[in-house]
Amino acid sequence: MHLANEIVMTHVLAFADTAHAAAEHAQTSVLLRGYLIAWLFWLGVSLGGLALTWLHHLTGGKWGRAIRLELTAAGQTLPLLAIGVIPILMNIPALYEWARPEVVAHDALLQKKVGWLNPTFFTIRSIAYFVIWIGLGTWIIRLRRKAQANPTFENEHSMRFFSAMAIVAYGLSITLAAVDYSMSLEPHWYSGIYGVIYMVSEALAALSFAVAVASLRSPAKDPAPFAKRDLGNLLLAFTMLWTYMNLSQFLIIWMGDLPEENVWYLHRLNGGWMWLAMVLIFCGFAAPFMTLLSTAVKENRKVLGFVAFWVVILRWFDIVWNVEPAFSKFDPAAMTSHAVVAAAMGAAWLVVFLWRRSALKNEFPYEPTVAVEGHH
Repeated sequence: MHLANEIVMTHVLAFADTAHAAAEHAQTSVLLRGYLIAWLFWLGVSLGGLALTWLHHLTGGKWGRAIRLELTAAGQTLPLLAIGVIPILMNIPALYEWARPEVVAHDALLQKKVGWLNPTFFTIRSIAYFVIWIGLGTWIIRLRRKAQANPTFENEHSMRFFSAMAIVAYGLSITLAAVDYSMSLEPHWYSGIYGVIYMVSEALAALSFAVAVASLRSPAKDPAPFAKRDLGNLLLAFTMLWTYMNLSQFLIIWMGDLPEENVWYLHRLNGGWMWLAMVLIFCGFAAPFMTLLSTAVKENRKVLGFVAFWVVILRWFDIVWNVEPAFSKFDPAAMTSHAVVAAAMGAAWLVVFLWRRSALKNEFPYEPTVAVEGHH
């Protein structure tokens, strides 16, 4: 009897240890997923700031002069996010099934993709992405300062030519990065326009963030006139473009009706995730679309800032909808944890952003001369 009790107690303790280990693993997994979501969100704001800065150097316009301080400062937070990728690189197998040998060994398709999807090459690509992004961001600042000190046509042309090349490099690199960090969470699925959707989403995130922050300034402290209508129209345009690209992807996959493609949407329209899809449709598109159609809204600085802040929040929900269904069904506790992680990372990001924004104030405004503008 005593021996039987010992055997039972041994099994109970073993089960308790196993359950405790499983609980700890589940909690770690939730934190890692929340970290990836937060990192992708803030990375989008930073890269989108860089891309819009390059775009403004190419096109000019009042909209860019109104928020270039915020866009430039956002782009200069990339070194923080380069450090932030380290926890992801240290936990690749916990996030990506293609990095687990026991999974790859029984999956013929993953075996064909192992040349690209392997932890070593994934790490090398991550380093390369940040070298490219930070390098491009640093170089455009040098060219801008040179053009500011000596505003000749040659200097302006160099800055614009570099911006065009930088946008091309950004487009190629962010397409690969979107595949690596997000699409490969479900490595059997693929989409030809996934990288483009990420580019548009990052531009929308950065634009809305910059408008929201700039709207908090008093008009007397604006480095350039706050072009409310232009910024409102641009927000509307990017909102429509983001919706169009997502709808295009959905329709292409729906019409193709292939199981290996449908599965991505099945995961995001079931398991309790349909509500978030509806939030993105009605709150991420319909609400800002209908609001920004109003001239009165676009002429009111504070209201426009509120709409922009609303769009920023919905960008985080969009990242959640892209990432979390690859791991689990909807879980309110996990969503709360993800929000806390995003806020914590955001606090660190905002410290760097505000520091760079303060340091850059003396460099703005920079208005191209009339003679240079005439060379368009």
